[in-house]
Amino acid sequence: MVSQEKFTEKEEEILILTSAIWNKFLELPDISKIERQEMMMKIHDIQRMIISMPGFRVNNIIKKDYGEG
Repeated sequence: MVSQEKFTEKEEEILILTSAIWNKFLELPDISKIERQEMMMKIHDIQRMIISMPGFRVNNIIKKDYGEG
């Protein structure tokens, strides 16, 4: 069982894939500055979603125990 405050294997895999996508994107010819910035923002959105998942898991555990006892 994975510790709730750590990334799962799948979450780590997704984070690694985002860097691979970024590196492949940079290999494309004729990328404008705006396209580069747009892609960077979208990848950061995905990374933020994944990075927040352990916090959501811990928060759900805390909420279950809140007010009991």
